[in-house]
Amino acid sequence: MSGTTIENAKDGSSVSSIGSSSKKKKEEQEDKYKDVKPVSFWALFKYGSVSDKTMMTVGMSMQILVGLSMSAMNIVFGEVLDDLSTPSGSVVETLGPMIQIMFLLAAIFALTAFFAMALIPYAATRITNNVRNEYVRAVLKQDMAYFDLAGPGEVVAALSDYTVDLEEGLSTKLGEFLQGTAGVLGGLSVALYFSWQITVACLFVIPVLGFSFYMVLSSGAGSDGLLGKEAYEAAANVADETLSSMRTVAAFAGESKAASRYEENLQNAEDVAVRQGKKLGLGTGMMWGSFYLMMGVGFWWGGKLIVGSTTRAMAANPLPEGFYTAPEYSFSHALARESCRYRDIGAFGKGDLKNYTADAFEVCACKLPWQQIANTLPEESAAMVKDPNCGCTKNDALLFDSNCISGGRLMCCFFSVMIGGFLLALIGPGAQAISKARSAASKLYNVIDRAPQIDSSQNKGGTLVSKMEGRISFQNVHFKYPNGPKNIFTDLTFEICPGETVALVGESGCGKSTVARLVSRFYDPQEGRVAIDDLHLPDLELLSLRGNIGIVSQEPLLFDLTIAENISRGKKRGRHQSGDHRGGQNVQRVRVRAKFS
Repeated sequence: MSGTTIENAKDGSSVSSIGSSSKKKKEEQEDKYKDVKPVSFWALFKYGSVSDKTMMTVGMSMQILVGLSMSAMNIVFGEVLDDLSTPSGSVVETLGPMIQIMFLLAAIFALTAFFAMALIPYAATRITNNVRNEYVRAVLKQDMAYFDLAGPGEVVAALSDYTVDLEEGLSTKLGEFLQGTAGVLGGLSVALYFSWQITVACLFVIPVLGFSFYMVLSSGAGSDGLLGKEAYEAAANVADETLSSMRTVAAFAGESKAASRYEENLQNAEDVAVRQGKKLGLGTGMMWGSFYLMMGVGFWWGGKLIVGSTTRAMAANPLPEGFYTAPEYSFSHALARESCRYRDIGAFGKGDLKNYTADAFEVCACKLPWQQIANTLPEESAAMVKDPNCGCTKNDALLFDSNCISGGRLMCCFFSVMIGGFLLALIGPGAQAISKARSAASKLYNVIDRAPQIDSSQNKGGTLVSKMEGRISFQNVHFKYPNGPKNIFTDLTFEICPGETVALVGESGCGKSTVARLVSRFYDPQEGRVAIDDLHLPDLELLSLRGNIGIVSQEPLLFDLTIAENISRGKKRGRHQSGDHRGGQNVQRVRVRAKFS
């Protein structure tokens, strides 16, 4: 073994084989569902119980609510910003209702997220386990033709790969797909409702934002992750082989060659790590770059829309002419002078307050929530408050619901589109996992729904064989294996009388073992008749037929038991026991069978 290790190091084939093996595995993963017609989405839940389907329905509904709750939080957040930007007296009284709504949304979000992430995986595991049990039950009753046509390792692959793909498509990936879809649709709906102009401006950046977020999520997965793992495993194998056979390596002066192989494998792993780092760095840079680009475009365009809509509203509904001089507006004018103040940009809450003047003062006066201000004043003072009913608050419309674009509406649109862009990255992997689950379910269901021509699990139907003389006859038998290129038998006719010992002699592949398989009815001939005691085999009850036949093949498969126990396994009822009268009878039967074998 050591010599082989040293010689293989000459051409460095182990390094190149890592990439080829990884590529081969990836191609096998892509090809295993090639030309498979996937089942419908609802067919994935075919083998779920009523409770499983109920849990899945509740979990899916909760996951949709999780995605929509983000859009609802953006609406509340925009309303809070508008309330904070409008002087109205008590901040606590102004924000109180919005804070209560945010706490309510937080509680709803926590509960829905918990139940969604708890119910969907649990129900998916139960459904997958039911499918796995049905698959094993179906495989055990299949005839030999199924196993002849099945690919190598098909049963093992179904239990290890197909069921895993099915569970993944029904579990977290399904929840992420629903959450992402609901979040994207909800976010875009909210953004388009409040300002389609801002939404369109931000949407130009969404594809870049979603793609970059996907790159960040997948930077450590995929073929690069598999290739890096294989490179480290190959390097570890080289070290293990070299150290375990150090004397032989030293005898052939192979230390430098072994070290070179080890370093080449580590270099391959390093290259993979560098690629992953570049992918992560590029994805992170694109993500934050697109985020700030969307922020700049959105705020620039949103600012222009705010100014334009406010200007149009003031032109259509100007401040009353008597607001400055009329006695009925004197108290309101004084409140506006007291409330409409500002600090310079960059002061961060410090410095002296300055009064708005000219058009800025009129816009501020029209935007004041006069009714809320009146509610905070004593009754006598509240009666003196007169709403100018102008600008964006014409006809007592709320700021967030008015025809004007406000800062809160701008932020609501911006964050709705931004969160929708992030959630867009969840839709692709989720849809891919669901598609793979549908294809996996198709391969599993094909076996489960397959009705074998010779079903050993059916105990009903046919003549029960209680006693057999042993006259075997083949009459004009034509037979070909399901996956065979040519006929094994063509018009075969012979008869074996009871008590005769017959030896079938011939070259390999001429059909000697096939005769035993036809007599045991593992297969049915395409033409002709195989009979025992003049009874056509398809007319006999299968289990009773096989219960009267003993076979020892040329390559017997034995359990880890004694010979007697292995022989007794052929009888459905009664095992090899010697502790009672029945056990003695079983031992006698085993001896008889062993003698005839």
